[in-house]
Amino acid sequence: MTGHRRPSSPDRGAGSTAGRPERATPGDLVVLVSDTGPAPMNIGAVLVLDDAEGLDLPTLAAVLGPRVTRVPRLRQRLVQAPPLCGRPVWQDDPAFTLAAHLEHADVSDADPSHAGTEESGGRDALLGLAADAFCRHLPRDRPLWSLLLVTGLSGRQAALVIVLHHVVADGIGGLAVLAALADAPATGSLTDTRAAGGAADTPAREAFPRPPATRRELAADALRGRLTTARGLWPALRRALGGLRELGVGAGRPVFAGRTSLNRPTGARRRLTAVTLERGRLVDAAHRRECTVNDLLLAAASGAMASTLRRRGDDLRTLIVSVPVAAAPGAGGPDETRTGAGNRTGVRPIAIPMDPDPRARLRAVAAWSRQWQAAERAQSAAPLSLAFRGLGRLGLLGPLLAHQRLVHTFLSNVRGPVEPLTLAGLRVAEVLPVSVSPGNVGVAFDALSYADQLVVTVVADPDLLPEQEQLTEELRAELLGQLA
Repeated sequence: MTGHRRPSSPDRGAGSTAGRPERATPGDLVVLVSDTGPAPMNIGAVLVLDDAEGLDLPTLAAVLGPRVTRVPRLRQRLVQAPPLCGRPVWQDDPAFTLAAHLEHADVSDADPSHAGTEESGGRDALLGLAADAFCRHLPRDRPLWSLLLVTGLSGRQAALVIVLHHVVADGIGGLAVLAALADAPATGSLTDTRAAGGAADTPAREAFPRPPATRRELAADALRGRLTTARGLWPALRRALGGLRELGVGAGRPVFAGRTSLNRPTGARRRLTAVTLERGRLVDAAHRRECTVNDLLLAAASGAMASTLRRRGDDLRTLIVSVPVAAAPGAGGPDETRTGAGNRTGVRPIAIPMDPDPRARLRAVAAWSRQWQAAERAQSAAPLSLAFRGLGRLGLLGPLLAHQRLVHTFLSNVRGPVEPLTLAGLRVAEVLPVSVSPGNVGVAFDALSYADQLVVTVVADPDLLPEQEQLTEELRAELLGQLA
């Protein structure tokens, strides 16, 4: 379902004329050039709603219509700037319609391969539909997001599958988008929301669409940016060196990821499974063991991976996990976006010994965590951006990602809302985080704390990991073992 697209004027750029154009950040550029595989670089979440039997698309549209104005990225396209006019810029989409981004599916109509069992209450079907939504390439000629309403779940539940292209936001930015779409604390029932038509939620509106910056304005802004970069060359070099250290370069001989049967070029499909635990119990266990919840997650995920690889006959001594590291608030500098969207995340690889003793793995992880605690965060975006963009221009980045030997898996952990959210007057009972990446990482882990829960979603290529249920159960057992 798409709206009519009006062509942009060839001599107009993008961005707001009220101040500087909104540029893609170095982290955004890393995402753009990395999006080379059959599976897109999408992130988002699955929100399970209680008492939602009557929820439909018109009600949802009435609620969300006023709220998308709170997040400019949801009504903007990313447009390539003309030559000599700098990085890509965000431009209001004059043809934006909310309906073009909303879809509905009922689990009774789901693909038979996702149908699951009656006992699952439609859970398998929901996760199958969600996996399909996250693996779909979003059209580049409109804002890069979609929302799927899934009805027909047991217990009068429904679900929202919210998909964002990673260039729109990182994990922290994705939570900001979710918060902007959720109800205010005093929102009433679904009936009240229908009656009000969402009108009470309407914020003060700016003119839309904002006129795009002209080519001359973009060129002038790009020149100012180059002059600013030249004046700040030494701090930039210092941050670049810090970024290389964050990536593990210069900290001794580089450690390459050993070859495994799970590190092969991935395809266009993913499967989702999840483990849910009480967040408070994990926090208490971390305190007892003098480590962090993230340390517990890393030790448990590496244990589950080790068991899977041993069964497959892979002889791996060290598992290398890539961990995203969010920048400190306010550290984004002049290019930091005003909306909370965008990417300001670096990465750090951690080498975890495949010791069968979970306590030994946890000690190794906790020691690494303490080593990096005092380091300046998320400095690796700049060197990654330069390297990836250069490789992208040469056409080498896709093959490199499909055969890289730097990491075995990814684990992200985002701290979500402590208090339960509501949306359209309905309680959000559960939030499952999801991220999809190209390359040769066959299984990855996404964790999110929400209210009294912590959910770890296992995202895997089913052709590389047909035994995903077994790995998920081993992850559960590892985490429960950490609570003992």
